Amino acid sequence: MSMANNGISPTGSGLGRIPLEGNLSLRDARRVCDKLREALEAFDSVEIDIASLAGMDIGIAQILLAARKSAVRWGKVFGLAGEPAEPVRAFLAGVGLIEHKDADEAFWLGRGNAERAI
Repeated sequence: MSMANNGISPTGSGLGRIPLEGNLSLRDARRVCDKLREALEAFDSVEIDIASLAGMDIGIAQILLAARKSAVRWGKVFGLAGEPAEPVRAFLAGVGLIEHKDADEAFWLGRGNAERAI
């Protein structure tokens, strides 16, 4: 996993961006979780760039879902940026995360994904 500046790139206006790259699995879970926690503590908005993510396992997906829920609970904006690569898209479909036309699918596909607690 490649992460510039400890994995969090400030982009201005209180937005932190975390690029996820390569194939991420349980071996990467602690690192991904730590970076998400750091970003959510430091920024009002966090964007996860998945354009270069080649693959992930269910553990990484669960960490992203937990971060999404935490962000909403804390009144932060959290979303994914970039269109997922075909293997990631196939994985998400295979585990049922993008089979319905709803907010969850929009989140995983990086469309209309910014969420904030109301």
